[in-house]
Amino acid sequence: GGVVHQGSSSSALGTPTFEAHSMAYSSASATGDFHLAVGCKGCIVVVDTKTSGDAPLMVAVLDRASGGLSAKEAVTSLSYSSPWGDVSKGRGTTVCNLAAGTSLGNVILFAAQLDSGGEYQKLAKIKAHPASVLAIDFSEAPEGSEPEWLRTTSADFELRFWGIQGGGSGGAKGLKEKRPASELRDQLWHSQTCALGWAVMGLDVDSGDVVP
Repeated sequence: GGVVHQGSSSSALGTPTFEAHSMAYSSASATGDFHLAVGCKGCIVVVDTKTSGDAPLMVAVLDRASGGLSAKEAVTSLSYSSPWGDVSKGRGTTVCNLAAGTSLGNVILFAAQLDSGGEYQKLAKIKAHPASVLAIDFSEAPEGSEPEWLRTTSADFELRFWGIQGGGSGGAKGLKEKRPASELRDQLWHSQTCALGWAVMGLDVDSGDVVP
């Protein structure tokens, strides 16, 4: 894995360091900011791609208190949704979701403010799989709308679909498994990181089939 340097929320990155297990980039905010979330053991480090000197600026460290992660729980997958709204109702504020999958099979859902201070709020945490979560994708959503679905894959070759429950910007939310999953066969997805899914059904790796 890579190495991430930790610093304060108002300074450029410095020591100490964490080993990176996963990472994800956000879409651009209304002010052109991008966030990079890096999954480590026991925390998620979020930095802004704007720099202070030669280093990115720290936005947040999501740990046990702010992210519900145990000290030995590695963040093995991360995914941002497309931007959907404004938590604070202020001008120029872009909000999306961040989902994290862990080595303990948990999935954690956050609301992420990409500008105006870069606040992250934990919305839900569920036990999604018996094995490590390897990939997460949000469903595609119309511009300005929140995503309705998540899909997750795990180290024991499970593919599961989750409905994002709740309403209102920044409101309380939950994740509920979607059954039957076949009802989401034609769903469009914001990203394609899950190696399992309807789009790749029937491909045979041993025969040389390649997923583009």
